[in-house]
Amino acid sequence: MSFHFREGKEQAEQEIYDRKIFEEKLRKASEDWKKTFDATKDIILILDADFNIVKANETASVFFLRNYQELLGQHICNVLKSSDFSSQDSLLHRMKKSKKREELKIYLPDKNFWGAVSVDPILGFQSHVSGSVLIIRDITELKKMQDSILASKQDWEDTFDTITDAITIHDNHYNIIRSNKAAEKLLRLSDPKNHRALKCYKHYHGKDEPPEECPSCNCLETAQPATFEIFEPYLNKFIEIRAMPLLDGNKQIKGLIHVSRDISEKKQNEDKIIRQFNYISSLHTIDKAITSSLDLSITLNIVLEHVISQLKVDAAHVLLLNSNSHILEYASSRGFRTDIIKSSSVRLGRGFAGRVAYEQIPLIINDFSNYSEGMQNTSLIKAEEFIAYGAVPLIAKGQVKGVLEIFKRSPMEIESEWMDFLNTLAGQAAIAIDNAAMVNDLHRTNSDLVMAYDSTIEGWSLALDCRDKETEGHSQRV
Repeated sequence: MSFHFREGKEQAEQEIYDRKIFEEKLRKASEDWKKTFDATKDIILILDADFNIVKANETASVFFLRNYQELLGQHICNVLKSSDFSSQDSLLHRMKKSKKREELKIYLPDKNFWGAVSVDPILGFQSHVSGSVLIIRDITELKKMQDSILASKQDWEDTFDTITDAITIHDNHYNIIRSNKAAEKLLRLSDPKNHRALKCYKHYHGKDEPPEECPSCNCLETAQPATFEIFEPYLNKFIEIRAMPLLDGNKQIKGLIHVSRDISEKKQNEDKIIRQFNYISSLHTIDKAITSSLDLSITLNIVLEHVISQLKVDAAHVLLLNSNSHILEYASSRGFRTDIIKSSSVRLGRGFAGRVAYEQIPLIINDFSNYSEGMQNTSLIKAEEFIAYGAVPLIAKGQVKGVLEIFKRSPMEIESEWMDFLNTLAGQAAIAIDNAAMVNDLHRTNSDLVMAYDSTIEGWSLALDCRDKETEGHSQRV
């Protein structure tokens, strides 16, 4: 009996010892939890089922400027105020949604801050919600950083879209993954947001596959930058393109940046400057020919050569007006395949050339198929396969000297600058004709003077001989 009593007493003492050990561990764990609970930088509030605060850590006391005792028993709506809810009901509704995390702007007496708020339910017997744990993390600096990044991103996007050059970013499968406003306008992107459906070669070149000669496509294959100028028929524009490869962290190409600039106006201005320079050079050459040669045929040939080369026509010739017969007669030609033109003669007021000379007004026919009035020389037009025609009167000192005719085997595109130069060349040709006529008149007048002088001398010698028979013949010889 004593043995069993002793055994029971030892067992009771062991249970008491074990309980004390367990209580000590529990106390130690509670202290550790309390230290951790108070040491965390996040605000932690433990709420009961009615959202009253039953526990708070030291961080909560610091943030809400209330000591621990002041926080206990406070309803959460009296402590937590945010611009994201307008009433207690809205706050409670949002908390009951059991959303794991929300970012709220929280107002405090001395400051405002952004908090990442998470709510977790405390489950009791049979999973009954007996309360909740509310954790708030101060993310004010993070929000400032995010706002700064968003502002920088917006600034970048605004800048990207206001650049007048067309910028597209491509992946290595020729897809346009980003474009600015200028590119969307240039490439006529109907759905710029759906970039994955936009193949660059489709919108730049109008083709269903990458063209072999495209330097941008080569940039995707070789990872070498490229800068070039092309005329793109699909866009009907001259474009300056800079293609730069995009590389990943392993120096492997992942796409390219494509910068395009419409230089059509620049190219037109360059072409205009070159064309004007060539015009001036042609006029200088013709002026030299006029002043250095007395042979009209040489001068007219030079004029016609420059008419063909500078005005981009296929053939040209000059008709001179015979003032006695009032007929325009062939003088010189260039660019004709047959000799039919050499038999040309037109009465003043008849046909194209005759009407131009009579009315002293230029005539341009862009397409013979749309014009039948006053048609002559149809055999010439058919034999030479001419499509377009032009004629200008050659006028010097107010008088018509002839007509300059031009022909082309394709329709002519007439611009004011082109027409002005044609009239200028016609004026040069008229000056050459007038100079030649003036020189011929001078030669003829000089010959007449010489003949009159000789006749006068002969008359004087005859008069002397009649007066004195002894000197007959001597005066004639003198």
